[in-house]
Amino acid sequence: MEKLILSDKLDSLQRCLARIEERRADTLEALLADRDRQDILSLNLTRAVHSYRAIDWAIVHGITLDRLDDFRAFAAAMDGLLEE
Repeated sequence: MEKLILSDKLDSLQRCLARIEERRADTLEALLADRDRQDILSLNLTRAVHSYRAIDWAIVHGITLDRLDDFRAFAAAMDGLLEE
């Protein structure tokens, strides 16, 4: 049962990462100008990590461009635990 729950969580993480990649902005200015994009990114980052009191859009933009592989590495490590 625990492996099934972890597997479901990893699937959700992968979907969140894919959605973030689909909707991330090329520039911080583009992100700041697009409320729908902000909502999509913040929702999926919240699902992937946890929520914050205030969102720093410069950090969000940087994560969507440069740090998604950290989430993938985490997912791969957890997936490896499922196979044990």
